[in-house]
Amino acid sequence: MSSEVMFDETMIPSVSQEKFLANPKNKDQLISILMNKFSSLNMTYKKADEDADCLIVNSALALTPTHLSVVVIDEDIDLFVILIGICTFGNVYFLKLGKRKITEKIFSPNTSLEKTIADNILFIHAMSGCDTI
Repeated sequence: MSSEVMFDETMIPSVSQEKFLANPKNKDQLISILMNKFSSLNMTYKKADEDADCLIVNSALALTPTHLSVVVIDEDIDLFVILIGICTFGNVYFLKLGKRKITEKIFSPNTSLEKTIADNILFIHAMSGCDTI
């Protein structure tokens, strides 16, 4: 486990994101700072008790009846896999953020995947080693 870092919202990080977030106390303090900041800006937020992926997807799906389009944004493809497995709405999209020379890409969970694959993608993803589901 990495060491605890004493910080506030004005500090410039001196360790990598991975090392910083490996310490639960650092992660909890960062979440607390973000929640206070969001609250002061009258922004709505939700804190996940466990893994955030399902909370993110379910929050996005809850917006579909009242919004023309809903876009879920992440660097990780896990959210898109969950969307393929449970999304029945045509107005939900996934924006995969680019890294370095790789550009951003937007996908629809209602792709032309073989129906058998789409119906079983959550099981396939979980069996391949993903712990989100």
